[in-house]
Amino acid sequence: WILISGLIVFAGWKLSDKAGNINTRRRMEIVLFGIIVLLTLMAVWQLRMNSGADWWSVYNGAVEWATYHEFKTTWFLVYFNQYQNNIPWVLLTALLYRGLAVLHITRFYEASIILNVFLFLGSILLLYRTAKTFMKPRIALLFLFFCTFYIPFYLNVPVFYTDIPALFCLAVALFFLSREHQTGDWRWLIGTGAFLGFGFK
Repeated sequence: WILISGLIVFAGWKLSDKAGNINTRRRMEIVLFGIIVLLTLMAVWQLRMNSGADWWSVYNGAVEWATYHEFKTTWFLVYFNQYQNNIPWVLLTALLYRGLAVLHITRFYEASIILNVFLFLGSILLLYRTAKTFMKPRIALLFLFFCTFYIPFYLNVPVFYTDIPALFCLAVALFFLSREHQTGDWRWLIGTGAFLGFGFK
């Protein structure tokens, strides 16, 4: 693993040499984002699993709340009283499921994973956009290269839990911070604080 990691670092550094040419850099961005999308879809397809533990509680709690507007199962009352950090996410998920039910869509698990995919890809896009604001083009491209081959990212996508939403909140918060840095408009900091608070919660 050390050898493989070293080769990835070396390859990323050599590829980032070409970041000075804007056309070449854009082609490399397209290729790397294409790889990210491909690996994400492969992870969703190959690593699909049955919900369990915390994930089971959040998913089934959201389904129950969306169906009955309350938790009828005592276990959910006990669980969310103990793990209150999951309450905002389970309520948002329940709202999503209610909206899908109105449209006669009941494949809630699949909808959850699709949402996870969009949140994950959106996170990478925003993080790279932020990196380009604060870093030189070569370093920003190297950051994107590392994101492309950072395996733990993809392992979280098929698991509908708080990890990916928290990553997305952090990415949005950093993007808003970069906008404040660029424009000098302090109002961007309100969004930064809001998303950091929601992501932490």
